[in-house]
Amino acid sequence: MVVWSVVGGALGVLALAAWGTVRVAVVTLAAVLCGGVGVAVLAGVPARIALGGGLVAAGAVTTTWALGRWCRRWWAVRSATLAHRAAAATVPDAAAAAERRRMAAVLHDVAAHRLTSIVVAAGAAARLADPALRAEAIRHAAVESRRVVADLDRLADTDRPPTLPEVDAIAAGLPGVEYRREVPDAPPEVVLVVYRVVLESLTNALRYASGAAVRVLVEGDGTEVVVTVADSGGRAAAPDVGSGRGLAGLREAVVGCGGGFTAGRVGTGWTVCARVPVTSAASPDRRRPLDWVAVLLATATSIGFQLVADDPLPGVAPTAVLLAVYVPHALAVGFRHRAPRRAAATALGAFWLWLGFDLLSWTPTPASDGFLVLCWVDLVLVHTAASAGFARSWLAAVAVAGTGGVVLASGAGITGGRVAAAVVLAGAVAVPAFGAWFAGRGAGRGRRRRGAAVVRAQAELDRRAREAASDERRRISVGVRRHAREHARAVAVAAEEERLGVVLVRARAAVVALRRLLAVEPSDVDEGPPTVGGVAVLAERRRAGYRRVGVVRAVSPVVDVLAHRVAGRLVGPGSAVTVGYLAGGVELVVAGARPDRRVRGVVDAVGGRVTAERDGTIRVWLPDPVPSP
Repeated sequence: MVVWSVVGGALGVLALAAWGTVRVAVVTLAAVLCGGVGVAVLAGVPARIALGGGLVAAGAVTTTWALGRWCRRWWAVRSATLAHRAAAATVPDAAAAAERRRMAAVLHDVAAHRLTSIVVAAGAAARLADPALRAEAIRHAAVESRRVVADLDRLADTDRPPTLPEVDAIAAGLPGVEYRREVPDAPPEVVLVVYRVVLESLTNALRYASGAAVRVLVEGDGTEVVVTVADSGGRAAAPDVGSGRGLAGLREAVVGCGGGFTAGRVGTGWTVCARVPVTSAASPDRRRPLDWVAVLLATATSIGFQLVADDPLPGVAPTAVLLAVYVPHALAVGFRHRAPRRAAATALGAFWLWLGFDLLSWTPTPASDGFLVLCWVDLVLVHTAASAGFARSWLAAVAVAGTGGVVLASGAGITGGRVAAAVVLAGAVAVPAFGAWFAGRGAGRGRRRRGAAVVRAQAELDRRAREAASDERRRISVGVRRHAREHARAVAVAAEEERLGVVLVRARAAVVALRRLLAVEPSDVDEGPPTVGGVAVLAERRRAGYRRVGVVRAVSPVVDVLAHRVAGRLVGPGSAVTVGYLAGGVELVVAGARPDRRVRGVVDAVGGRVTAERDGTIRVWLPDPVPSP
C-alpha cells in the first residue's frame, strides 16, 4: 500500500510538472505538504518529526517535479525546433515581401514626391492662365522630371541610405519653406526615417495646403531626433493622386524603430511630429527564478534534516551557529549561474566553517552527517562550473572530493587513522564529484555546439533572404523603368517643348503608374515567418502597432518560434506590441492584448514568465538560451 501511494504521488507530481505552471505547482505542492504535516500531527506524530519529515519530503517532491519540468521543457524545445526547421523555407518569401514594401516606400518618398509637385505646379498654372506661373511650372517640371528619371535609374542601388545634406536639399528646392536643422549627425537608420518624414510631410503640404507657409525643424538632444513639419493651412492644389499610405507608412517606420509619431490639425494648419530615438533602451539582466527554488530546496533539506535527527532541539546559540552554515550553503545555489566559481567556494567554505564549529563543540550536529545530506548542492555547483566552460573547472571536483574526505573522516564512527580515512573517503566522494563534472562538461559542450549551429543556420537563412530580396528588387526595378520612367522622360521632353498640357497628363500618368506599383500584393506568408522578426509582419497584418527595442541579434529557434506564437495569441486589431532584444532573452510587451490563458502555459514550459498589469498590458519574458531545470 505504501509503495503504491508513493508511486501515485510521484505520478501526480510529474503530471503537475508537465501541465501546470510554476505558480500552480508551488501552491498545490505546498498545500498538499502542509496538509500532510497537519494530518501527521493529528495522528499523534510529534510536531517536530512531522515538520522535519514534511521538509525532507518537500525535497524529494521538488526533485521529482524538476524531472517532470525537464521532460516538459525537452518536448517544448523539440517541437519548436521542428516547427522552425519546417518554416525555414518561408523566410525567403517573407524577405521578398519585405523588400516589396521597402521599395514601395522608396518610390513613394522619392519619385512620387517629385511627380506630385509637378502635378501641383502644372495644374495651378493651367487653371490660372498666368504666363509667369506657366513659365515657372514648366521650369520646375523640367528640373524635377530629370531628377525623377535619375532616381528611377538609381532604384537598384537604394540600399545606400540618405544623408542629412540630402534632407536639407529637399526643403531647399521648395519655395515658402522655412527649414532649420540643429542636428550635426545621426546614425544612418535614423537619417533614413528623418528623410522619409520630411519628404512625405512636404509632399502633403504641397498637395493639401498649396501656398501655405511651411516650417520644418530637425532638432535633437543626443538621445533622440525630433522632426516637426507644420503648415499654416491652405487650399488643396491638386486631386488626390497619392498612394493613400503616406502617413501610415511614416507611422510604421517611426514606431518600428522605437519612436513616437503624431499627425493632426493644429489651428488652421497641419502638424507632423516624429521622435526617433538615437540610442536603444537599457537592457536589464534577468534572473532565473528556478534558481531560487533550488535555494528553498537546499534550505528545506537542511532544516528538515535537523528536525528529524534524534538529538534534542538546540538552543538559541547552537541554532545561530547552524544557520551560519546552512544559509550560505543554500544561497550559493542561487547565484551559481552568474558566478559559478564563487558559488562553489561559498558552499565548500560553509562545510569548513562547520568543521571548525565541530572542533569547538558549538554544533549539536556533526559536519559529517550534514555532508551526507547536503552534498548534492556541491555536486550541482560542480556541474554548473563545468558546463560554463571555465579553464581548470576540474579543480571544483577535486575541492569537493577533498572537502568531503576531510569532513566525513571527522565523524565519530571513524576508527583507525583519520588521515588514511580521509584519503579513502575522498576517493569515494571523487566518484560522484567527477561524474557531475563530466556531465556538466558534456552539457556545456553540447550547448555551445547547439549555439554555434544556430548561428550558422541563421547566417544561411540571412544569405537566402538577402538573395530573395535582391531578386525582388531587381524585378521591381525592371518594371518601374518600363512604366513610370517612360512617363517621367515624356514629362521632361514635354517641358523642354513647353507643352504644359502634356506635362500635366504625363505627370499624372506617372503618378498613377507608381500608385499601382505601391499597391503591394499580400505576401504568400500570411502573418510572417515564425520568428521574432516575423512579429512585425504579424502586427501589420492584424492592423496593430509595432515597436522594436534593442539591437537585433540571432536567437535560438525555440525563442524564435515561441515569440511568434505568443504574439499570434495576444496581438489583435488596435493593440500594440513591443519586441525587446534584452540581455539574456527577448521580451514582448502587448498593450491592449487579447486574453489567452494558454500563453502562460506555453511560456512557462521554457522557463519564461507572463506578467499582466492593471491596464491590460501583458509582458512576456522568453529567456535565451532556454535554461535547464
